[in-house]
Amino acid sequence: MARCHNKDCPAKHRESLIYFAKNLKIDGLGEKTIDALLELELVHSPADFWKLTQWDLVQLPGFKFKKVENLLMALEERKNLSLSEIFTGLGIRLIGSENSKMLANFFRHRLGEVALIEFLGKAREVELEELQNVDGVGEKVAEYFYNWLHSESTEKIWVSFAESGISLDWPEEKSGGKLNGTKFVITGSFENFSRDELKKIVTDNGGKILSAISRNCDVLLAGEKAGSKLKKAEELEIKIWDEQKICDELDIKVSAPQDDNLSLF
Repeated sequence: MARCHNKDCPAKHRESLIYFAKNLKIDGLGEKTIDALLELELVHSPADFWKLTQWDLVQLPGFKFKKVENLLMALEERKNLSLSEIFTGLGIRLIGSENSKMLANFFRHRLGEVALIEFLGKAREVELEELQNVDGVGEKVAEYFYNWLHSESTEKIWVSFAESGISLDWPEEKSGGKLNGTKFVITGSFENFSRDELKKIVTDNGGKILSAISRNCDVLLAGEKAGSKLKKAEELEIKIWDEQKICDELDIKVSAPQDDNLSLF
């Protein structure tokens, strides 16, 4: 997502709306449609998508009755959003999809399954130290999120969501899996996966992600340049897995890299 130091930057504003719609996979709400909505000043924040009427949409190029109806239906079907979808869609700095899930899970257990209108006020009562202790999040990410949570712009966004009729959906929590309850720390760089992809693989299979090595950790998933975490894991006699080990444990097939030196001529 584009970053700009000017908070009123039009390009940043456009990219944030496109990013939100893309992450929520709202059918019919592509870049061209968002550009047309911005041109007519019909949207100013993500919540405005749900304030659109058929009379607004018929002004857009190429929007006949069926297309208008389809977009309004797609928006109606996405009126119940999970907390992690909102966090991810808003493009909060350092908060990717996996960090969003971890934070959403933390708030679920800390606050209960609260309504959207109640969430922000209750979430702001949570101390920074609590966020820093969320498994897998880490201090820097927690600090950015805490500042975002307490900003005036976030309050405006949240009020807009409530006014647009958005409600919080609390999906059924996953349980079980081959890694059920196993606590992982991930460090270093990997050939076939990003760290976020590995976090997803672990959590999808019932494992948990920690941010720091301690006796509470079961497995260090170590890539290249693992650094001090590898040394500490060895000292604490924690299991150390490489990329191949987790693939073997979960029966993940990785395509063999192509030989760049192979030539037909």
